[in-house]
Amino acid sequence: DLEHQVAQMRSNEAETAAAKAAQTSGNQSVEKEGREVDKAKLRVACLEKELASRRVSEADCEEDLRATLARTAFSCRSLREQREALGQELADVRLELSRAHNGQARAVARLESEVEELENERLRLLSADSVARHEWRAQRRTWANELGRDL
Repeated sequence: DLEHQVAQMRSNEAETAAAKAAQTSGNQSVEKEGREVDKAKLRVACLEKELASRRVSEADCEEDLRATLARTAFSCRSLREQREALGQELADVRLELSRAHNGQARAVARLESEVEELENERLRLLSADSVARHEWRAQRRTWANELGRDL
């Protein structure tokens, strides 16, 4: 029976050693898995931080884009208003130019008419001068003849 007790004790020791070994192995495995879990948690935290950073960056980009679009829309409205104002100014200048051209055409026609009237007056005066000279010569001859008879 002693042998049986010794065998039992040895069996118990072997089981205890095996259990301790298994426990140690299990502890090492648990520790290893714990380290891997910690690494995974750290990696998840880094990825979450990166994701948050990208979300902030994306939000900043969207905000910049909205501001740029607002400035562009304002610039477009401003340019459209300027274009419309310039179009109106161009129409006004064209109307003024047309009026000036019409006025100039009327002035040219009036001046041409005045030139024609002056030319006609010049010709009339030239004719009258010619007639007056002819009459003056005739009158001088008449006086000369009369004076010659009186002497």
